[in-house]
Amino acid sequence: MDKVKLLSRVPLFRALHEKDIKRLADVVILRKYDKNQAILREDDKHTSSMFIIVTGKIKVMITSYEGKEAILDIMEPGDYFGEMSIIDGEPRSASVYAVEHTELLILRREDLLVQIERNPKLALSMLIEFSRRLRIADRRISSLALLGVYGRIANLIIDLANKKGEAVGKIIVVKDRPTHQEIADMTGTTRETVSRVLNKLQRSGSLLVERDKLIVLHKEELENVE
Repeated sequence: MDKVKLLSRVPLFRALHEKDIKRLADVVILRKYDKNQAILREDDKHTSSMFIIVTGKIKVMITSYEGKEAILDIMEPGDYFGEMSIIDGEPRSASVYAVEHTELLILRREDLLVQIERNPKLALSMLIEFSRRLRIADRRISSLALLGVYGRIANLIIDLANKKGEAVGKIIVVKDRPTHQEIADMTGTTRETVSRVLNKLQRSGSLLVERDKLIVLHKEELENVE
């Protein structure tokens, strides 16, 4: 596995020179997790590393006092998580589980802070990336607070298209789509409701749902769904 190549693709590290990325590659640790294994737990105070996905898939979750779970995000190879604790040293804000067999690169807090001291541009790059993630989080919070179930699901599809969609002419293809249950957990509804909404969006001609992908036919129509 080419750790240098993988690290250079992470948005946080785009400001680093190759020699600095090589230094990081020398200190990251490769770790494997089985399906459904916990990687991080909410409020964990004893970890302050960030994680970069090499293979597999993870889900980021929070649990209410009543025990109800909600999925905040699903991440795939090239994505990273855990960056908040690596900066402020505070307990984890969410739990993370492996959806399938997953390999991660682990970067310790002290090793990243050394790079920040050496290269101030890295701090700016991190601020820009954190701002981008905050905007996405704000969009999702607004969606949950202000939109009906149709709008929440349409908004999630738009986020997926923006994050991992591949443009093919005028359409956008989202491969390895979330399951109906995962979409339900991310939008605060039920699996049955997700099926009903996706069917309606297909009938409207704005979306095509296949077994392992979503095909966005008219993104602007999804953006107007409330």
